[in-house]
Amino acid sequence: MVFNNPAALSYFPNGVAQVTTFVKGGSAGDHTVANIETTDMLLAVQAISWDTDGDVDTVTGLLSEFSIKQDGKINNAGGTDTTDMLLAVTVAAGNKRYSAMS
Repeated sequence: MVFNNPAALSYFPNGVAQVTTFVKGGSAGDHTVANIETTDMLLAVQAISWDTDGDVDTVTGLLSEFSIKQDGKINNAGGTDTTDMLLAVTVAAGNKRYSAMS
């Protein structure tokens, strides 16, 4: 994640930061997302796939399949296999952990 770059964060009222990161997809289950915490709110999880020419083929919203059950991981046990896809994960998080960067 780009948590060490304050320019990459969008801040909103009441100390909330919105952050999007990209992680490699895989089999349904746990996916590692650095710095994500159980107190964060998932706003979007999108699976991005490419065609044989390297162009974006599909972008599929999978938010309803995912949850944050432990710090550093999102989980979609029993959900879509995202092998060979890129996951765009957007969360809302309190900015207290970013205060040293202000």
